Amino acid sequence: MILEIGDIPRFRFTKSISVLCGDIDGILESLRFYGGGEIAAALRKAVRAKSICSSLEIEGNTLGIAKIRGILSGKDAEGPYDEVVEAKNAVKAYSEIDRTDVFSPECFLKIESIMMWGLVEENGFRGSKVVVTDGTKIYYEAPDATLVQPMVSRLFEWCRNSGYPMYLTAAIAHYYIESIHPFRDGNGRMGRYWHSAMLRKQDRLFRMVSIENAARTHQQEYYDVLERCQSVQDCTEFVEFMLLLTKSALEELSFLLDPRISALLRSMGPKPLSSAEIMGRMGLKDRVNFQTKYLRPAVEHGFVEPTDPEHPRNPHQKYRRIVF
Repeated sequence: MILEIGDIPRFRFTKSISVLCGDIDGILESLRFYGGGEIAAALRKAVRAKSICSSLEIEGNTLGIAKIRGILSGKDAEGPYDEVVEAKNAVKAYSEIDRTDVFSPECFLKIESIMMWGLVEENGFRGSKVVVTDGTKIYYEAPDATLVQPMVSRLFEWCRNSGYPMYLTAAIAHYYIESIHPFRDGNGRMGRYWHSAMLRKQDRLFRMVSIENAARTHQQEYYDVLERCQSVQDCTEFVEFMLLLTKSALEELSFLLDPRISALLRSMGPKPLSSAEIMGRMGLKDRVNFQTKYLRPAVEHGFVEPTDPEHPRNPHQKYRRIVF
């Protein structure tokens, strides 16, 4: 089924979506008076690296989080030429994310020109037909190229006036950016970027949440839901799925803002420390509780890194705080 301009948006505000919106609003309200500080600053930096890395990994980029952090800090990265260009482009694009006018087709084109510089023969809206196949099966046929610009304009105008919370509107925009398929390449990363930019417009707390990482963690389901919705040109299931990921990411944020994580970071300096040394500095004795409540979440979310990541059970393993 080929998307038509009148299908933007085809969406049903279901009971499930209503419940998810209530849950998300409740979590945001519970964090409303969070004062920020050291942990918030660390989270914002970690989230940018994680968002860039996750979105590129979905597209097959293999550089990894350490090299993305290096590029963010101004270092050169070794790796396949196209992957390094992809990563540098994404770093530059994400440096613009808080200044992105999410309702502007002109800004949309500007970000694409940054994101895809040197990776496509020509930037801008595509001028040819697109059919997504695996060689034998047609998964999706995008709208005619002549409809791309009016569809993007229609989508952004609808988003501006939707009346829905931005986190819901962002999920709808994400789906239609993927389905309009406005560019020769890079539509997936642009859809995820735009989703993230719209979330950040709604609430500063979303600067500490990576929707890209949530999609990467559930990558196959993300693709499957997108394909099912495109087959009927109704984005309701995709919206429900992305709202579930948004809720989960915010619940995780609630945990990460726990003062225990701040205490862990304050106990660590530039010198690598063993888990026993860190526990000693924090005055903790329960090793299991320390691993579960403090160290493991800090490693998983990019605040702390092991000195031997390839061998997590190394008895001589030490940990250092990541400096951005």
